Amino acid sequence: MKPAAVNLYNAHKAHSNVEQKCHAREKKHPIQPKYCVNNYLRISRSKGNFSEGFEINFSEEIFKIKCVTQRQGIYTYELEDLNGEIIDGFFYNEELVRVGAARMLTDQEFKLERVIKTKGRRKKNNCLSSGWDIPINLTLG
Repeated sequence: MKPAAVNLYNAHKAHSNVEQKCHAREKKHPIQPKYCVNNYLRISRSKGNFSEGFEINFSEEIFKIKCVTQRQGIYTYELEDLNGEIIDGFFYNEELVRVGAARMLTDQEFKLERVIKTKGRRKKNNCLSSGWDIPINLTLG
């Protein structure tokens, strides 16, 4: 049915036609969640409007997915930190990035201050760097 042909008398029929097409598409290609329960993730941070230089786009803290829910065809995720505290709110796929399994096997993660010197080329590049000896997952205070 053409959109110009819809009026008050056949609007219900046009609406049901559109609904049937949407349901048929969902049955052919069901949407699966990108992340599963117990995956480890980082949350995106927004930069300032006039920020210069390199800034980290994601948080340094690692979170774990507690619950996956679907709202109006879009998956949302409830998160908790590694201590088991639940984070308020829901997060979408675009706001999250997965942390690799290799990173979760190491207990400590160190922050890099700066690269002092580099040596080598391309894949065989070695760096001399300075950093802090404080693991990121420990809190100071």
